[in-house]
Amino acid sequence: MATTQPRVQFIERTSWIQAESPAAYQAWRQLLEDYNVEGVAVHDARLVAMLQTAGINHILSLNPRDFARYPFVTAVTPQDVVRATPPA
Repeated sequence: MATTQPRVQFIERTSWIQAESPAAYQAWRQLLEDYNVEGVAVHDARLVAMLQTAGINHILSLNPRDFARYPFVTAVTPQDVVRATPPA
């Protein structure tokens, strides 16, 4: 627990926090139907719905294959970010 708070604070300082909108629920329901989403993948679909309704097309993920079914979302891994970041 001692390391959790500093990590959360870092995320809050360096990231844009997006709250779920009412439209995200409807988008989520539509994604479940359009992409025949079942099981644990419904959680990824929920994230995709939030991205979609917020106009965001990239997501940072350790499991980019989880988002491959959604052609309008680009999943980026932490390794991709490190490779793309110029040295200081």
